[in-house]
Amino acid sequence: MCWNCQAISPVVYRKVYMDKSEVLDIFHPAVKEWFINNIGTPSPPQAEGWPQIQSGRNVLISAPTGTGKTLAAFLESINRLLEMGLKGELPDGVFILYVSPLKALNNDINKNLEIPFRGIRQIFEVKGESFPDIRKAVRTGDTSQHERAQILKKPPHILITTPESLYLMLTSQKAREILKTVHYMIIDEIHTLLGTKRGVHLALSMERLEALAQRKIVRIGLSATVNPLDAAARYLGGLYHTGSGYEERPVEIIAPAIERGKELKINVPVEDYRVLEQGSVWPDIYALLVKLIREHRSTLVFVNNRAIAEKTAANVNSIADEELCRPHHGSISKNRRLETEELFKTGQLKCIIATSTLELGIDVGSVDFIAQVSAPLSVSSGLQRLGRAEHRLSAVSKGVIIPKTRGDLLRSCFIAEEMLDARIEKERIPENCLDILAQHIVSMCCTEKWRENDLYNLVRQAYSYRTLRGNDLRKVLAMLAGDYEHNEDIPAKPRIIWDRHNKTVEGSPYSRMLALSASGTIPDRGMFPVYLEDYKTRVGELDEEFVFESRIGDKFMLGSTPWRVTRIDRNRVIVAPTSAIGATAPFWRGDGIGMPFELAVAFGKFLRFIAEQVENDAFIENAVKSSVLDEKGALNIRNYLIDQVETTGVISNDRLVVVEYTSANENDNKIVIHAHFGGRVNSVLSVLFQEALDKKAGCKAYTSHTNDAVLIHLYGYYDELSDIFSLISSKNVEQVLLNALPRTSRFALTFRYNAYRALMMGTRKQGQRLPLWVQRLRSVDALENAQKYVDHPLIIETMRECLEDIFDIPNTIRVLKDIEQGRIQVVEKKTWFPSPFASEILFQFEQEILYMEKDPHPGHTEYPAISGIESLNLSYRDEKPAVLLRDEAVAEIVKKKNAAWRLEQVKSPNELHSFLLIYGDTPKDAFTGQHAEWISELEKENRVAVIPSPVPRVIAAEEAGLYSAAENYEFPVPSLSFMDREGDAWTEEEAITRIIRRFARYNSPFDREELIGRYPFSGMKLEKILSKLSADGTIVYSDQYKKYFHAAIYDRAARLTLNLAVDEIKARDPAELACLLYERQIAIKAATAEEQLYDAVTRLEGLYLPADAWENFVFPARINGYYPGLLDKLCSSGRIVWRIKPGEGKNQFRLAWFRAESIDFGYDESTETIYLSEKEKNIYTLLRKRGSAFTHVLTSLSGIPAGELLDILKGLVLKGLVVNDSFTPLRFFLNEEAYKALNPMQKAKRIAMIVSGMEMGRWEPAYPPKPLSMHEFIRRCGIRYGMLSKEITGLEDSPYTWPEVYEKLKQMEYAGEMRRGYFFTGISGIQFMLPDVLNKLDAVKEDYFVLNASDPAQPYGRIVPHSEQELPFTCVPGTAIIFFRGRPVMLLERYGEKITFSPDTDDLCKPVQEIKNAFQAKKIWPERKRIAVKYWPDDPEQKEKLKLVLAAAGFIPEIDKMVLWRTAQ
Repeated sequence: MCWNCQAISPVVYRKVYMDKSEVLDIFHPAVKEWFINNIGTPSPPQAEGWPQIQSGRNVLISAPTGTGKTLAAFLESINRLLEMGLKGELPDGVFILYVSPLKALNNDINKNLEIPFRGIRQIFEVKGESFPDIRKAVRTGDTSQHERAQILKKPPHILITTPESLYLMLTSQKAREILKTVHYMIIDEIHTLLGTKRGVHLALSMERLEALAQRKIVRIGLSATVNPLDAAARYLGGLYHTGSGYEERPVEIIAPAIERGKELKINVPVEDYRVLEQGSVWPDIYALLVKLIREHRSTLVFVNNRAIAEKTAANVNSIADEELCRPHHGSISKNRRLETEELFKTGQLKCIIATSTLELGIDVGSVDFIAQVSAPLSVSSGLQRLGRAEHRLSAVSKGVIIPKTRGDLLRSCFIAEEMLDARIEKERIPENCLDILAQHIVSMCCTEKWRENDLYNLVRQAYSYRTLRGNDLRKVLAMLAGDYEHNEDIPAKPRIIWDRHNKTVEGSPYSRMLALSASGTIPDRGMFPVYLEDYKTRVGELDEEFVFESRIGDKFMLGSTPWRVTRIDRNRVIVAPTSAIGATAPFWRGDGIGMPFELAVAFGKFLRFIAEQVENDAFIENAVKSSVLDEKGALNIRNYLIDQVETTGVISNDRLVVVEYTSANENDNKIVIHAHFGGRVNSVLSVLFQEALDKKAGCKAYTSHTNDAVLIHLYGYYDELSDIFSLISSKNVEQVLLNALPRTSRFALTFRYNAYRALMMGTRKQGQRLPLWVQRLRSVDALENAQKYVDHPLIIETMRECLEDIFDIPNTIRVLKDIEQGRIQVVEKKTWFPSPFASEILFQFEQEILYMEKDPHPGHTEYPAISGIESLNLSYRDEKPAVLLRDEAVAEIVKKKNAAWRLEQVKSPNELHSFLLIYGDTPKDAFTGQHAEWISELEKENRVAVIPSPVPRVIAAEEAGLYSAAENYEFPVPSLSFMDREGDAWTEEEAITRIIRRFARYNSPFDREELIGRYPFSGMKLEKILSKLSADGTIVYSDQYKKYFHAAIYDRAARLTLNLAVDEIKARDPAELACLLYERQIAIKAATAEEQLYDAVTRLEGLYLPADAWENFVFPARINGYYPGLLDKLCSSGRIVWRIKPGEGKNQFRLAWFRAESIDFGYDESTETIYLSEKEKNIYTLLRKRGSAFTHVLTSLSGIPAGELLDILKGLVLKGLVVNDSFTPLRFFLNEEAYKALNPMQKAKRIAMIVSGMEMGRWEPAYPPKPLSMHEFIRRCGIRYGMLSKEITGLEDSPYTWPEVYEKLKQMEYAGEMRRGYFFTGISGIQFMLPDVLNKLDAVKEDYFVLNASDPAQPYGRIVPHSEQELPFTCVPGTAIIFFRGRPVMLLERYGEKITFSPDTDDLCKPVQEIKNAFQAKKIWPERKRIAVKYWPDDPEQKEKLKLVLAAAGFIPEIDKMVLWRTAQ
């Protein structure tokens, strides 16, 4: 049916058709009277729009805020409703459908519509006439179930909704009925939808609605900032099917030339950004905001993210000492937002600090003034925000931009000029988004059965799908039908039922569940709802990453109110009100594509223009003449550009790229490419450079980008780089991206979002969120399977989105060609410190990298792997199973994974057909009762076929080609195309392999006899296939059961066996952990002191501790009779070496010990990236040539005085470049203060002794420790602790993150090398323990032992928290702890000045005796001569008791002290 046909051109620009006074004559007299009395004269959008709407034309109205667009859209259709009502012809359904992107905007529209209704109703009442019952309602995600039921029971004539709610209504059979009467559809703020998949989603909904209504619906689009107009009009109109093709629906564009007054200034909060008196610009910004807020009646302050909104509101109120403002953003609860809006509207609140939530037309009353903190993210956004001030056609919108930095000031000036000239960015409409298509197909199939052609014709009518190919639609249908998953033996439920024989698609109950529970285009980025302790009152939401990093008791600000975390559940955070002291602003993550190329280039031109003015000393004068910038701001910009020129010599611009080679610190090389091409181009350059540096230059690099730069971090590469653009070319941009994209985090993230939108991530339980980590896991599994198929719709869509929407390939090629042909110049500069431009870019990078998803961390040597299961190490096929399966585990897994169990769940013929596609051939006698009847029904429809021998089996007709090739059987039913097997071109071996592989997946465990009894395969063929499947890890032969298992089934049974074992483990008290660590680290059994020391180094190898800790308490606690010479002797033997952690403080450096075999003596590293003085270079070069030398030799060879030489050597030691084969030099460095206190004569003697003596040892270059593999790192931790947990990994200088270690530990558990469980209370999360350690936990433990609180064997406050029952202490060297069976019973604090003991300690004699013994044996504080107790318990009885015990142990009273002197050893 062609109810859309029009005989005029698709897009028409219209002017006024009639005089403004005449245009009101088209309305009912009461409507006209109301308008004249309350509004007056129609605005241009109204005068031009109403006649077009009345004539039934589609209309796009573009006009500034405050020009009456909403009334232009509504009034004519309301007038028609009124006239229909007066005739008694009101429809029993929706007549006007209003769609806006914001729920809050819908509520305002609903309230504002009441104004004309109330006014017109009063006119009728005055005349004594009855007013028709015209109903209106709002239907959004916030609408209650009762209200939704009322909408269906008594449909409104005007329905106000969102794109997502419209989709849900189209999915519901009942809701669809009330939409059949729609005549008008108004799309507000259409510019926010155009460039997004949300707009694509709505485009399909518009076509579905028109098809449902079976009439031409008048489409009205509204926006204040839309560009380009013609593309927006084409999007709004869509297409109609002519029978022979598709034509665009005509749309009238009404864009009257209206210029609203704008007054915009840049307000710089400080005199000079280089001199911040308070160390930060923020205090000055807060003070300025307080001043501006108090100067105006009502102020809206806009910020660019939620965290800044919270922080700004809290600080402004703190400075003002009153509640001047409240934050307003999407993570604050609806009720709180509405309350804030109402307080502001009524004048009880002077200011709101908002994100984009108030950018659009939400009614918050009259706004006097707008303040924007930092440059707006776009010109369009800036205009929308500024337009909120004085929201009237004749008024002037006033506002300021407050920049945070000099770079921000520069960008603010540019954006301000663009805003004043109304140069709005162009939106690019995404096309052929297969994920959105998949979601709509599932929704459409929920309500009716579709023929493939009809489905295709409808989809093609949406503007975004006008070029969709039929083959792409069929790929989407195959994906939704589960073909790709079934081909990999994944028992996924089909999202739709696709009858390939009859070419129809329909839904199932699962389809409806999916469409209703996982719909929309905004992916779940992991938000946790926040509730009060009543579990009912919602106060907002938090980012999952923030929740993951939070702990019970943490404080944060939300909605300008401080909250304390009292509980973290699986799906929510429970909080209680608290004080603001110590409360932090939470962070929320978002993502953006970046500035368009055209706008970025315009910024480059702007830079070139003002740089020329600065050079000619004309900038300040010209800037002050403009209305935007004052002299203070102009001076800051001039100084910024002058400082940049002093560093790099030039200013980058649209014609000049500056490549800056710099070092933020001595160990990190960076390249900052100042390129003003926008985020979409610079992101491409970022990938190109990373690939080129890896493949061509042979170095590892981490690249990132901004709108104005590409940032390259170089790791492990020290040769001079130059002419970096020669590494990339304009000729192979697309090919490099195609190869590189699947390895990037952007691809993995985009794939996850697309899989979510395509309804391929499954469902969640009612009322429960699907945790982000589960989404990630499912996404990785899905990606692994999808990557096996080049034509998988999600791979196609992810590639398309990256290459077309996220990246800008054409303009990247254009830029590179301009560089190659000299139209864009490239200048390279080397800087010792980052330039002013680069400094801001680096600061921004450091702020953002903390929360980037799945990006490789700088310094990692591998790209992120996203190849699915292997990337998470969830496949344990490389490990030899060492798990004895439990029968109950096998039984449970087999029951839920085998075909027989699933057949019992089948409830319809369609489900039975899907069952056969998933599980393959099934013996015919397995189908009984109704299942047998359904098989007969499906056989008549040619949807299934029967194989008669050796056992009668039923298969889906789609697989006739597969079984024909395998069993050489001719089927009477025609062969259907299935998956990528066009014509079912299977070879015999491929077909048999496929069938047996699937049989194994759904019939494990099995043996050869079962296969021989079921299939006509010969013994030799069968043996060959089984060997092949065993070799590639698909199946596993179990000696325990004497049968084959599919590897996935075996893995699950093994994991369940392990989980059952975990459940049997009883968590132990942390005291037992203390005993375990003491046993592994302290109770060393070696015979001699030297071997004890070597054993201690082995157990603590690679553990970096403060350098003075080793001889102050670590070694003395482990070696009987330890003395410094023992360490020097072992060092000089070459068996052990020390290494410094470079880059730390001069006197607080950390040091670790290693066995000689753990050092990479073959490592050759350049020091060019480390800053060395000339003398340091000479000494280091000397040592590199000689290999090693004593101090006096170096003095002689270098001619440098001994005292100065030692300072040079210390500098080289602290930079990690030089070591000594003795510990004596470090003792000297650690006691340098004592040396400095000597007089000159004493210093000279001391230096002479050091230089002439041999005890100083030999100096030599420092070779680094060998890098540890994951397995070696875990082994080292196992030696040290006997177990691993997240907390233990955090104590180590680990090259791996806990998630990486965790995955490897799961492999080791599977291989029997680790046991998993909750072994000790107080440790968060799962723990892993060496099996032999677990077996010894019940062994007899030491009764008493003493440890320094900072000892690595002391777990309290380090691995487990202090419980309320334990003695409170801090982990400092001046505290010693006496343990009784692992529990602290006595503390010596301040080096023994204070003794505290547990109240339930009855016998103090034994712990005090332990103190005495440990002190006399120099196990604690070996450098001290006495312990002097002078602080006593407050309780007189306890004080006297303690004194008596101390006296009995040998402590001597001295005035107010009790002193224990160390006896001579």
